[in-house]
Amino acid sequence: MNEHKYSKLHDLIAVSASEVIEKMFYKTLTPVDEDIMFNFEVVVTISFKGKYDGTFWIVLGKQLCYELSASFLSMNAEDLDDELVHDTTKEIINMVCGNVLFNFDKQKKFDITIPSIFVDTNAQSQILTMPRTTYPFSFRIGKHPLKMILALKMGDIDG
Repeated sequence: MNEHKYSKLHDLIAVSASEVIEKMFYKTLTPVDEDIMFNFEVVVTISFKGKYDGTFWIVLGKQLCYELSASFLSMNAEDLDDELVHDTTKEIINMVCGNVLFNFDKQKKFDITIPSIFVDTNAQSQILTMPRTTYPFSFRIGKHPLKMILALKMGDIDG
């Protein structure tokens, strides 16, 4: 993918994800230009089919999962259990992916799979199984790093 198309894709993902994170989780998502390296503990993934087929991943830490879940559910993070946090984290990727695809092409229909979540060792294994060609986008929510990764199966995005 050429740099111009990558930049347009990055902007689309940043705007679409920010809309969801700010409206539903009351947090600010800040794009980061450099590639963030961090110890990831959680990977959520969702696939889609339509004009383009692909997979979308969000990689983040457990503490951020708890903070986002607490904000979304209007609860204290200490009152949440792992199952509730995992369900909320899967809903994050569902909403973000849906908004990205809608903003990408409002006229086209995309079918989206049920999200999956991988934690700790399973998260690391999930990263190792990603295709070679992915488009990573780095962000922060407060002090917490977050990475969104996109893999397209049908070539580059047009113009």
